[in-house]
Amino acid sequence: MNESGRAYYYASADGQATGPVSKQELRKLLKQHIIHESANVIRKGDAQWRRLSDILPPQGSPYSLAPFKQKQKFHALAKGEVGKGFLPILLDTYAIAFKNFLSVFLAVILWALTIWIPYIHIGTTIAIANLPVDLAKGKIISPTCIFARRYRQFFGEFFIMASLMIFGIVTGSCLFIIPGVVLAYSWMLAPILLIDKGVNPTEALTLSNKYTYGNKFSFFLASIALLISFAVLLGLMSLISPDLGMIISILLAPVMGISLIAAMYKRLVLLQAKEA
Repeated sequence: MNESGRAYYYASADGQATGPVSKQELRKLLKQHIIHESANVIRKGDAQWRRLSDILPPQGSPYSLAPFKQKQKFHALAKGEVGKGFLPILLDTYAIAFKNFLSVFLAVILWALTIWIPYIHIGTTIAIANLPVDLAKGKIISPTCIFARRYRQFFGEFFIMASLMIFGIVTGSCLFIIPGVVLAYSWMLAPILLIDKGVNPTEALTLSNKYTYGNKFSFFLASIALLISFAVLLGLMSLISPDLGMIISILLAPVMGISLIAAMYKRLVLLQAKEA
């Protein structure tokens, strides 16, 4: 390959500048999932790093940014087609939870143990928020994946987005509660989109609102059905032993919540991107 075309360096997982590489090589690394669309890239002679997604325009990848930039793609979502079948969403949630129960539960335990280490906890919190992405893509996760260094690079954007979400939801809740609930459902995918698609905080909130538009009721129904089934299970367990019911709730609650988000992300984002 012509060495003159190797003009780019990218930040590896440990933060080191790696290269030089060409644009073609960057695309190959992206396709192999060695680097991410949100990876930092710099060209020889430039003074500032940029996101890889700014360097490489989308080329039809099922997880590229192309569908986000075509407003007409959201019209199909606005029909509320997912709302016609909240039962498949619920079943998908159970399937994801059953397949990944131990890994997700251990990841949550490790996350809880890092509360006493603020710097590490920043990265693990962002990683936990991003777990539904890997689950939605059918990946087999490791509990220790939450310690990956790459998550800490999103701290600034994640903090800004979380602050905007909290402010909006709290303000909406003060207006007869319902607006706050609607905003919570509208923005439920924002933390995932921020990391998975490499967009900025406001773009993540906007995209989440567009993806959930017309589909909030289906998510609400799936949530209620999940809570009812969860309550029935806990009731049965409590008849055997109140302590057993408490233990089951501690074990299942975080796993089921993460799995539900994964099921929705799979249907609202990944499948729509493939169809596009």
